[in-house]
Amino acid sequence: MVCDIDWIDDNHLKISGEIDEFSDFVNIFDKFPKEIWVDLKEVSRINSLGIRQWLEAMRGCQSHVHLMNCSESIIDAINLVPQFLGEHGRVESFEVTFICDECSTEVHKFLDTKDIQFEDGEVQDFESQETCLSCGGDMDLNHVAEIYFDFLLKAKF
Repeated sequence: MVCDIDWIDDNHLKISGEIDEFSDFVNIFDKFPKEIWVDLKEVSRINSLGIRQWLEAMRGCQSHVHLMNCSESIIDAINLVPQFLGEHGRVESFEVTFICDECSTEVHKFLDTKDIQFEDGEVQDFESQETCLSCGGDMDLNHVAEIYFDFLLKAKF
């Protein structure tokens, strides 16, 4: 699958597909003097060469880059490489997955970063379990919350 970049308006864009060595982000963030909003909901995968392409684009970026609807692939990349956010990057919303212990149903949700609270580096008041609508069983977060939410501590603005 190819990486697609769709301009929504003058300072909003949507990136979808796979981010890899063929993804071209050259000068993409330089066009915006103050802010850019990037929807990453449909990014299905990002490999190490895709991370490198992204880092090159973010290098020297002076715009505030708001990352919205970050897929789990993007969050994994941010947690792996903190420089992914650049100097002025911030995650506004992100995907979490809950999996049912009984029937293996998966539920994907998007959370706003402002709704997650930290105290002394630990997630506070986040419900990491839900009830499965299919069978009534317990659904657990597909990640260790403290590790997965680590990216929230890296925002710089």
